[in-house]
Amino acid sequence: MQLRFPWCVLGPCALLLLSSSSAQAAAPGSWSLAVERVFGFRRATTKTEVNGQTDSTTSSSISLFSNFGETLGYPSARVALDYLFPSGVSLGGALAFQSVNPDEDDDNDNQTAWLLAPRVGYFASVTSSFGVWPRGGLTYVTTDLGGDNDQSATAITVEVPLVFPLGGTSVALSIMPYVDLGVGGGTDEVDQTITELGLQFGLNVIF
Repeated sequence: MQLRFPWCVLGPCALLLLSSSSAQAAAPGSWSLAVERVFGFRRATTKTEVNGQTDSTTSSSISLFSNFGETLGYPSARVALDYLFPSGVSLGGALAFQSVNPDEDDDNDNQTAWLLAPRVGYFASVTSSFGVWPRGGLTYVTTDLGGDNDQSATAITVEVPLVFPLGGTSVALSIMPYVDLGVGGGTDEVDQTITELGLQFGLNVIF
């Protein structure tokens, strides 16, 4: 399994995290607990390399809570926890678990996936009712397809949630364009990368 890091992506990420505009670096709280990527559009491209030959497939879908088991890509809905420093810098991550049974007649044929996505970000309050939260990090997912069939995927993740507090409460709607840029993965015999981009919706509680 090979990892290929496109360093050209890290420059824009660093610029997003370290630069600030006229917006104030002040989130309405120190912690954010979120349910992310609950609903939205996604487009995934899978590149598989076997014996020096590369095959590429692309699929698009609209997901609600889960896309796992339908098309190749990363599990959707996930729980996230981030700490927001007074400077606006944030540190946290997301966790997801999904399980499906492609053959409902076989209880032992479940396919399961675990996802871990650590990240750093920068929260900027543009107004009292709107914030921008660019983030960057790594996404790692491991999938058990049953038997001895295990797969993994690693991606550099860049996401820019637009955060809208609801009615002056601590709950906020998050509209998030994102890209998961595949840099490694597959099995012991096959190299495979999955790149996914899309627009997803979620909810944050900032306190």
